[in-house]
Amino acid sequence: MIRPGIRRILGIPVRGRGSLADHVDEEIRLHLELRRAELIERGWVPDAAEREARRRFGDLEESRRVMRRMANWRTRRMNAREWLATFRQDIRYGARQLRRSPGFAAASVLALALGIGANTAIFSFVDGLLLRPPAHVDEPERLVRVYTSDFSGPLYGASSYPDYVDFSEGLGSAAELAAIASAPPMPLVTGDEAELVAVEYATPNYFSLLGVDPVVGRLFVPGSATEWVAEIVLGYDLWRRSFGGRAGVVGEIVRVNGQSLTVVGVAPRGFGGPGGREPADAYVPIGVLPAIRSGVTGPLQGGASTPAADSFFGRRGSRGLAIVGRLPPGVTADVVSSRLEAIGAALFADDPGAWTDVRDSPRRVTTIGGRQAWLSPSVHRSMIGFAGVLMGLVGLVLLIACANVANLLLARGTTRRREVAVRLAMGAGRGRLVRQFFTESLLLAGAGGTIGMILAVSVTSVLRRVGQALPINAAFDVRLDLRVLLFAVGVSIFAGIVFGLLPAVATARRDAVSTLKGEGLASGRESSTLRAGLVAGQVAICVVLLICASLLVRSLRNAFDTGLGFEAARVLLVPLAVPAPGYTPETGQNFYNTALERIGTLPGVEQVALGQQVPLSGAYSRRPFLPEGYQPGPGEDMELDFSYVSPGYLELMRIPVAGGLAFDESDREGAAPVVIVNQAFVDRFWPGQDVVGRRLGMGPTTMQIIGVAETTKLRALDEEPRPNVYLPLAQRFSDRMTLHVRTVGDPAELLPSVRAELGSIDPDLPIAGERTLESAIAGQVLPLRMAGTLFSGFGLVALTIAMIGLYGVLAYSVGQRTREIGIRIALGATGGRLALSIVLRGMLLVGVGVGLGLLGGLVAARPLAGLLFGVSVTDRNALALLIGLISVISLLASYLPARRATRVDPMVAIRQT
Repeated sequence: MIRPGIRRILGIPVRGRGSLADHVDEEIRLHLELRRAELIERGWVPDAAEREARRRFGDLEESRRVMRRMANWRTRRMNAREWLATFRQDIRYGARQLRRSPGFAAASVLALALGIGANTAIFSFVDGLLLRPPAHVDEPERLVRVYTSDFSGPLYGASSYPDYVDFSEGLGSAAELAAIASAPPMPLVTGDEAELVAVEYATPNYFSLLGVDPVVGRLFVPGSATEWVAEIVLGYDLWRRSFGGRAGVVGEIVRVNGQSLTVVGVAPRGFGGPGGREPADAYVPIGVLPAIRSGVTGPLQGGASTPAADSFFGRRGSRGLAIVGRLPPGVTADVVSSRLEAIGAALFADDPGAWTDVRDSPRRVTTIGGRQAWLSPSVHRSMIGFAGVLMGLVGLVLLIACANVANLLLARGTTRRREVAVRLAMGAGRGRLVRQFFTESLLLAGAGGTIGMILAVSVTSVLRRVGQALPINAAFDVRLDLRVLLFAVGVSIFAGIVFGLLPAVATARRDAVSTLKGEGLASGRESSTLRAGLVAGQVAICVVLLICASLLVRSLRNAFDTGLGFEAARVLLVPLAVPAPGYTPETGQNFYNTALERIGTLPGVEQVALGQQVPLSGAYSRRPFLPEGYQPGPGEDMELDFSYVSPGYLELMRIPVAGGLAFDESDREGAAPVVIVNQAFVDRFWPGQDVVGRRLGMGPTTMQIIGVAETTKLRALDEEPRPNVYLPLAQRFSDRMTLHVRTVGDPAELLPSVRAELGSIDPDLPIAGERTLESAIAGQVLPLRMAGTLFSGFGLVALTIAMIGLYGVLAYSVGQRTREIGIRIALGATGGRLALSIVLRGMLLVGVGVGLGLLGGLVAARPLAGLLFGVSVTDRNALALLIGLISVISLLASYLPARRATRVDPMVAIRQT
């Protein structure tokens, strides 16, 4: 129920329940009195007439309830009609008033459009990032994700196929589980054409568990996971791109890494699984995975006829499966979690060697349900922080816009004080005036919200590309739907309330008599103080934004200035895949050697080499290493990053070899095994010692260290130095490498020549995913660059709005004090002193805003600490530069009204009334 005080402000008639009930009771009483009097005139005695009148009336209490209900309904209907009539009148009057002030209306609507549009666009981005359920998945709220802790300790690791079997059997009817595995891109051949495709391998019940319906054909039929089923389901994008979207594709034969598979259907558009991942190009039954990995060209009988099949289906240490489950009605994720934890404890008791981590502790099974199951936990946490920063940013921009419009409304209210006084003198209530001014504010908010939605539509396409470029494997469904529209409406109403209510109340509170007499100084000073406070608030908010922006920009510069450890400019990356059955290790090495030789002779090529891992690209490989004579401590993780490289790789990447030698052509198959380690490796295992000539164990192989390379960034810009091991490609073949080509000029110009040269070596070799090294590492700095750009852009816009507000306050003050200034000049005051007083007043407002902004900025920058690199939240240089910038701009905004004050003609000013 709306309280009477608020009803009066909004102009809604107040008729309390008590007064209405009294009115009904009075009507009933009068009716009984009239009936009693009539009966007495006919000769009835008073007591008998009273009883007869009540008898003829009927059930008194029931009649009272019915009459009260009818009276309430009629009163509400009358109130609604009255309120709607006055609201329409307010809308028409407000629209006429805004048309009379087009400059004011345009400035207000534009400021609100920017604020509301930014909030709507960012909310659509956050909605697609975190809130929107995975596409084409039935009842996603009933899904759970199951993780087995990694050997090195992290909780959210992959599981093995034996884990999946034990989990499924142990849960029974408590939940149904399915599993899926990803693999590096595989060559898919259709006719004479080949391309690299991203393939995912799923258990037969995967699609049915998720409730996915095919676009064409069918999906997998549930059955035994280890059974050989030579089928493939095409992803929607691959179907449209390579098969022309033909419905007749069902039944065709394609080859994936040599395996002939029959197309049985097409997955729906945008389907990325339960976690909203980037859609795969194709899906294959998991029983075919060992054959595709091993390059066997025929079926695997029973799914376990090769060492690869035995390893995948039989070894608990072969972990690479992501497990998803569906809860039946009445079962919660906590129930499944407790059962899986018990299963994990039993597995540890049965086979401790396969179920322990680096600290010899039992592995843990973690079950996550609800919305958190839609993204991996690590991504979910980081994206919540990122989304919070974005929403906080645009929220501040909206507050600045509201403060600016409120300032405009206060100034406009001052010019309308005579109109307000006349209406009050003619009997208008103050609540009625507040409602009128508040309606005008809602009109501005509605117009700003409408234009803001139009702006948001154009921004969402940019945000969609930004989301796809983030360094996480997730699909982003960024669009404007009903939820986003409701959010925009809510933001518009909120903005109208924020900037409209205070000026409306302030305007309506002015004294009518003193205003009509020309004595509105008190209210003018009160309005001026309020406007000054709003300017200080705008300055404080823009200081917060600019502090965050300066920290992010300096952090982005430091990320590159402090050293990646390698030189990323002018390097072209071309992924190469030469897997079986098309290649053996011998033929693969021959292909690599030929490619290096031919591409190295192309015009514009400075250097060429092969490397397995691209630093800072999100991909890495680890395996256990044991330095000679080193005794690991309890629970020490001995799994280290490593990469296969060809001779010349370190030179191409500009990675110095501080001690020893780099790889050369003599480090080939049959020669003594050698290895190069980085300085972080030396600092961890042999600090301060000469390691060249020492030996390093990798499984049964012992290698000699021939050189020490400088430490580079491997996974993240802000990481601590990580040990890294370089292995010569010629001694240990890898079927997946990346060709690194350092060019003299633009790498993109050389790409057609490189592709043509590779095609001349093997026309059937699929090549895809070419990019520059700078673009490969861009994902690491994208959140930082995006946040810095947004904070900088919005901060400068906010500073501009705040300075306009400062100018408006001072200019209005000068205009209101024209008579006073004229008198002071006539009495001998100099223009310099007058200008100085006005400038000092402006700088005082700015000083208050800067002080508040510094405190708020230090607090607001704390959540950004994870994005900062080499910069402290309390960086003095950044703060000093910021204060200097704001001071210079503020002086200019204050000087212009001060200059106007010095040009006041005393005679003209004194004659003004």
